[in-house]
Amino acid sequence: MASRRGRFYVGALALVVASIVMAGVVISRDSKSASSSATSSAPEGSTTTNTVLVSTRTEVTSRLREILAIRDRALVARNAELLSDVYTIDCKCLEDGKTLIQQLRRENVVWKGVKTRIDIRSAEEVNDRLWVIVANVGTPPVRIETEAGRLVRIVPPERNLVRFALAKPQNEEEWLLGHASTIE
Repeated sequence: MASRRGRFYVGALALVVASIVMAGVVISRDSKSASSSATSSAPEGSTTTNTVLVSTRTEVTSRLREILAIRDRALVARNAELLSDVYTIDCKCLEDGKTLIQQLRRENVVWKGVKTRIDIRSAEEVNDRLWVIVANVGTPPVRIETEAGRLVRIVPPERNLVRFALAKPQNEEEWLLGHASTIE
């Protein structure tokens, strides 16, 4: 009698285990099909749109870094012509950069150690030709020297939160800096 009862319990236990396994398989299949149907119900082209948006964001932020590096080179070399290919024609930064370089030449001084660093905080597409980027902008101490190498002064390091607007004007290949303003 005891062995019959033991076999019954073993059989019942095996049946319960088999039922749990089957339920697990069914639930697993249902969740996989639900997630694949959710993926397939996403608007057609949304993956492509997101990929293009990320790609454009990378392009625009890389271009901003490049623009700031060109600006640094223009100030160190005192060459205002380098600025003409990085700013929109109506950007106040273009005129300010040219004026500063003229002043450096007039006063016979050079800047040493100019290297702008940025840490992107946000980048937002306004439309397909305009992006707004907010970044922390840092500069190291800059030595201002005479052309003969005599120290005039050292400008202390700075760190500011800046909003940039990059535009791609009609018939232009590159993104250009159209505006930059410090956020208080």
